[in-house]
Amino acid sequence: MTASKTGNLADLVGEAAASFPDKPALVFHGEVTTWAALDRVVSACARGLRARGLEPGDRVVLHLGNTPEFPITYFGALRAGLVALPVNTAYTARELTHAFTDSGAALVVTGATTGDTVPAIDGLPVIVAGTDAYARLLQDDRPFDSEGSGEDLAVLLYTSGTSGRPKAAMLSHRALLANLDQSAAVEPPPLTSDDVVLIVLPMFHVFGLNTALGSVARHGATGVLAERFDPVETMELVRRHGVTNLVGAPPMYVAWSMLPDVGDAFSSVRLALSGAAP
Repeated sequence: MTASKTGNLADLVGEAAASFPDKPALVFHGEVTTWAALDRVVSACARGLRARGLEPGDRVVLHLGNTPEFPITYFGALRAGLVALPVNTAYTARELTHAFTDSGAALVVTGATTGDTVPAIDGLPVIVAGTDAYARLLQDDRPFDSEGSGEDLAVLLYTSGTSGRPKAAMLSHRALLANLDQSAAVEPPPLTSDDVVLIVLPMFHVFGLNTALGSVARHGATGVLAERFDPVETMELVRRHGVTNLVGAPPMYVAWSMLPDVGDAFSSVRLALSGAAP
């Protein structure tokens, strides 16, 4: 597969669906979502967000863990021409308030286990995944023509704020696609359509968002979602689903290396990518 022909990052999902309609796109708690099914629900989300009155350029906050609702809402927002704003689910109410108000957020989508920390802000609606309100976003799964491409703003990611208040890094569709193209140009290929990737890095961070999730969509591979890093539980996911690619940080590999049967469990792994620290 090549990069999105339309220049919209979300259309990587549509292109994967055209090439591999019945292939697993996401695996979560044993439930499988194919690329064709994911493409339909992404279109439904795009249509549902626009039906709520959101216009291209409006900011949609993703206050979600590594559950299927994250990629659905993420790609749905991008397909609708909106700007995705993933935020750390561990943010305090004060930190969330800053991100919401500073970005001019128009809607917050949060998870069933994270919604309690979302501050109430006048005029800012909140939808909780798994509720009827979220289900209504996904009712109409007719195809939706993507809006936005190229230098149009796709994602806002807030910095850690170590030298002042957190600031939003502005990422365009073209920048995110270029990053995926650069990775795909490596020889031998770090990822192919035959690969199965463990996505346990938080998708609200660019490493999990583009290096993991974006690359899975770029190649039509399969992503196995894990909500948190537990060395034993994630090792079992690797074994059970025949994971071939790991994307992680050094402490994860240290933790795995201390398990007695890691060699057998990781026999399917062909590439382990490490980042975020030496």
